[in-house]
Amino acid sequence: MTNRLTKSINLISVISRAGFVPAPILFGGLIDSTCRLWVMTGGGDSTAACGGGSGSVGRGSCLLFDTDQLRWRTYGVVSAFQFLQLMFVLLLYGIVRRRRFHDDELNAPRPASQPGDTSPTVDVLEMTVD
Repeated sequence: MTNRLTKSINLISVISRAGFVPAPILFGGLIDSTCRLWVMTGGGDSTAACGGGSGSVGRGSCLLFDTDQLRWRTYGVVSAFQFLQLMFVLLLYGIVRRRRFHDDELNAPRPASQPGDTSPTVDVLEMTVD
């Protein structure tokens, strides 16, 4: 059981770390796609040091955004990811619900601890409701 627990914790940590990588790239591209007016860099003007450098001509910073388009695209991307997450949760729920757990493993009698035994044990209290 410890091996499964270790593998599942490692898998969760890898997935959660991998989730942070594409977000800035995705939303940066999304924000850039709503720009209406760019500052062109390079060509010997004073803005070349900001983005282009060494005489290269390219896009600099955005001067004017289409805020309506930015709002719709942002909410659209977030809603799409939330819908995708909901589908994965429902899929996982269906898989777990159909899975049969071995009750004999869960309810198997545990060996009694011997005097001098330092291994941790969990005592289960049986409660009844009147």
